[in-house]
Amino acid sequence: MQKYLQILLFLLLPLISLASSDINAMEKADSCFNESNYEEAAVFYQRVLFELRNGEIEQRSELYFKLAYIYKVLEKYDDVFAIYDKLLPLQSKIENVDLAARIKIQYAEFLRSIDECYKAFKILESINVESDLAHVKLTTLVAYYDRYAAIIVHCEGNLEKALSYSNKALKLAKKSKSNYHIATSLNEIGYIKEHLNSPRAAIPFYREAVKLWDDKKHRRYAPNACFNLSRCYNKIGLLDSSLYFADKGLDIVGDDDWYKMLVPLYNEKISCYEQLGRWKDAFDTRWLYHLAAINMRSQEWSDKMASIRGEFELERKESELTLERSKNEQSQATIEHERRTQKLLVFVIVAVLILLAIIFFFFVKLKRVNTTLQDTISENEILLKEVHHRVKNNMQVVSSLLDLQSSFALDDKSKAALINSRDRINSLALAHQNLYVDGDLKSINIKNYLKVLIKSVVSEDILVKQEIDEGQLEIDKAQALGFVLNELLTNSIKHAWKSNRGDKVIWIKLKRGSDKQNLQLSDQRAKAASEYIKSKITNPERITYRGYGETQLKNKCKDGVKCSEEEHQENRRTEFRITKF
Repeated sequence: MQKYLQILLFLLLPLISLASSDINAMEKADSCFNESNYEEAAVFYQRVLFELRNGEIEQRSELYFKLAYIYKVLEKYDDVFAIYDKLLPLQSKIENVDLAARIKIQYAEFLRSIDECYKAFKILESINVESDLAHVKLTTLVAYYDRYAAIIVHCEGNLEKALSYSNKALKLAKKSKSNYHIATSLNEIGYIKEHLNSPRAAIPFYREAVKLWDDKKHRRYAPNACFNLSRCYNKIGLLDSSLYFADKGLDIVGDDDWYKMLVPLYNEKISCYEQLGRWKDAFDTRWLYHLAAINMRSQEWSDKMASIRGEFELERKESELTLERSKNEQSQATIEHERRTQKLLVFVIVAVLILLAIIFFFFVKLKRVNTTLQDTISENEILLKEVHHRVKNNMQVVSSLLDLQSSFALDDKSKAALINSRDRINSLALAHQNLYVDGDLKSINIKNYLKVLIKSVVSEDILVKQEIDEGQLEIDKAQALGFVLNELLTNSIKHAWKSNRGDKVIWIKLKRGSDKQNLQLSDQRAKAASEYIKSKITNPERITYRGYGETQLKNKCKDGVKCSEEEHQENRRTEFRITKF
């Protein structure tokens, strides 16, 4: 038992360490995501996804949702499509309506960014505003109207319609008290008003967006609004204000290292300096512009290299994890096999014990039943022997009475009749006597029975030579044979000798017939039966017969083999044929 506990602990330790590593990877991924360190966040999210590849659908969908956003920011559009190929089939199975709506809204925004306007509209139209959005968070509803407005501006150019959606989004955003969503709606309204040829009307919305985004959590969104403000001030001729917000945007980008916003901000400053006639500042800014462009391309290459390194590291860790998991699964399979073997062994032992118990139970029960049956049979045999004994005694009494009565007979004829009846009763009594003396209650030994019968009938002055085969006969057949032999002996004694001179010898021969004798007897029986049949029909010539005796055996009882009469009887066959139809 201690050995199995050690093996179990050995298997559980890697699983515990893997679970803790998954938690750490998730925390690191969220931390990198919040700090806009998207490359590292993507690596950690991929690692967590690999561990949760068989996990809950909603948990995996949330991770895919974040990865899709990261790849969009990093402009890795092939990876974004690959993520949505996995995410969209899961989306129909998600029970969380809010998460499903956020996935559709984000996918529509991605399609807008790559000019897939028709598909973007289809995705948003698939959201049922009355039913689906009634069960989502307020911020998700804000994102829905805000992105709908952006798609209308980008794809249709219907600014008035887009403005109505943006106003709805702003109203709901203020209700949600989310600075991020309020600022996003304000920035979108400012963009629409700017393109409605009202840059002056757009400035308050942009300024409010910059103010709300100018905190640690949302600061990375502020450079975009600063750029929009700088552009609007440039359009209305307020070049100093345009330079102020361009510099403010550049300061924020410098803090957050968001290099992609450097180029448009420097470009806006160059435009302002050139309009102000500050050519030196414009020239210096243009150098910064080119450096920013070079740095941006360098950063893009660095990001790609970091992404490749991250993917390589992830694959290496995944292969190590797969190998470790394979080893654990192999160990677990070995333990499971041993456990199954033990369970099977225990099951077999228990089954054998149960079987032995059942056998013992039925053996004891059968033994009791056999004992009871044996006692019953013994009692019945005793009773039957007692019956045969009483029958024999009763017949003996009758025989004695007849013998006594014969002594009072007045004439020889009456005396002979009484003695003849006595001898017949004696033959019956001897049969019953043999039954209870021999112990076999169904049949009697014919040789012993006939010897005693002959001795009781024939006087000592007559020599009886006997050739009687051993055999068993049922009581009724033995009694019939006894009657016949009694008559034969009585008649022989009466009529065989005319005087008392000379030797008196009686030959008694009782043997089972040979095959030849059986064949003759069978043929005689067949002939007698056919003669009877012929006497009853009009065309006796149609009947032919043949006796086969015991020449065609159906069992092993051939001539010389000791068998019962019933077995010999099976072999006797007589054939009748009806011809000339």
